[in-house]
Amino acid sequence: MSKRVLIVSGDAAVLPELMHGREYTAYPNCQPDVTACGATSIDQALHTHRILVSG
Repeated sequence: MSKRVLIVSGDAAVLPELMHGREYTAYPNCQPDVTACGATSIDQALHTHRILVSG
């Protein structure tokens, strides 16, 4: 049985396996959390990756 890891940053909680391999834009202080989950941090105000929009 695999264990799921929950990362809590401020008021947000994420499951890294859901973020892994995706691209996100994030507030500069949150960018280390994005990359720690295996995602790519994009330096844009608004970004679309597949069907996910972040901003």
